Amino acid sequence: MGSHDAVAVEPFTRLSRMAGYAVERHEPDPRGWTVVNSQGKKIGEVKDLIVDTSRMTARYLDVELDTKLFDWRSDDPHVLVPVEHAHIDGKHLLVPDITQAWVADLRTQRNAHLHEFWDRWWMRAERRPGAGLSTRVGRVVQHEELQRVIDGVQPGETVRIPVVNEEIVVQRRPTDETSITGR
Repeated sequence: MGSHDAVAVEPFTRLSRMAGYAVERHEPDPRGWTVVNSQGKKIGEVKDLIVDTSRMTARYLDVELDTKLFDWRSDDPHVLVPVEHAHIDGKHLLVPDITQAWVADLRTQRNAHLHEFWDRWWMRAERRPGAGLSTRVGRVVQHEELQRVIDGVQPGETVRIPVVNEEIVVQRRPTDETSITGR
């Protein structure tokens, strides 16, 4: 990668967003190249390079998969392929791992982890200083917040606290004893 005056600040950045940077003259630029699998079938096209800005090398190929071939509807058909998994074959890139079964598994895993990602993301935001604490059903409370919830329970009040796939029921008895039972 050649550089001019621009400085990338993200650890991984699209080359297309790095003003003043380009692929070195003596290196092939695979953007726009057709991607084929081990059967020689066209499976997509390289749309961009994802650059590791600490090393200033291309780390991933942003490949847009053939939506008709893979019966891809409604969600994003782009996948990131580590550069070491792609091999130059003339003016094509060979990525032998991308098959119908691979794409089906990818979509299943991507969908399964989508909700987990967003839950972690929003829980991260809730741990910011000044973030409010909600004890409503449906909100998972972090361990460090559990004591604050317990301390806030009034005598005779019951609060349900969902924890991952379990919930803890906390009830303060009028004698100010706190009991915790797992369900």
